[in-house]
This record gives sequence, C-alpha cells and structure tokens, in this order.
Amino acid sequence: MGVNAGSSKVFGWFSNMSSVSGMFNWLGICITAIRFRAGLKAQGIDPKTLPWYSSLQPYAAWWGCLWTVLIILFADWSVFLNGNWDHSSFITNYMPIPVFIILYFGYKFWYKTKIVSADDMDFMTGVSSWKTKS
Repeated sequence: MGVNAGSSKVFGWFSNMSSVSGMFNWLGICITAIRFRAGLKAQGIDPKTLPWYSSLQPYAAWWGCLWTVLIILFADWSVFLNGNWDHSSFITNYMPIPVFIILYFGYKFWYKTKIVSADDMDFMTGVSSWKTKS
C-alpha cells in the first residue's frame, strides 16, 4: 500500500495525533455531561423528567473524564523510560496537548467568551416536547 517504509512511519504519526485529538473530543463530551447535570441541579430540574435519563450520570461522565485524562497523559509513557526516548513518538503523542490548550484559551480570549454558570444555563428556550414537574 505504501511506497516505502517512510510512508508507514508518517501514517503512524498521524494516527497517534488523531488518537490523542479524538480523546480530547471524548473529554469534551464528558465535561459537557457533567456541566449539563450541574446546570439541571442548580436550577432545580429533575433529570428524570428528561426524555433520556441515565441513573449512571454524572458518575459515568466523571469516570470517563478520569480514564480519558489518563489515556491522554500516558498514551506513550514508555518514551520517558531510560533508553526509550524517541523525538517523533514524543511529539506525535504529546504535541496535541498544548495545541488543544492554546486553541481553547485562544478562542476564549479572541472572542471574549465566558463559561456559562450553572444558574444561567438555558434549558427551556425552544423546548416544547417535555416540561419539568412542579
């Protein structure tokens, strides 16, 4: 499939970077689930009134955050062991971490956006299929 061994090596680099970036996506999903649940709690909305409810939340999201962070940080931990240092492996596995942080906070700074507090989250605009129980 590849013309030479170099193409296989480059494919591995892209695969590593894509995997770490994908883990950041899952981390974002878990954090969103945790924040959503916090918003419901702050506004007194019973999660059981939602069309989809899981009794595992928010614990499953916290569990997912923990494992996602561990996978991101220790994806290629062996590179830090004595005699295993590899520049390309380190860069492709750990470069997405500062890139993600710079892009996230850069966006926040450039567009002057703020994280919405749990009390200010809007759960009602445009919703007509379910109502909260009083």
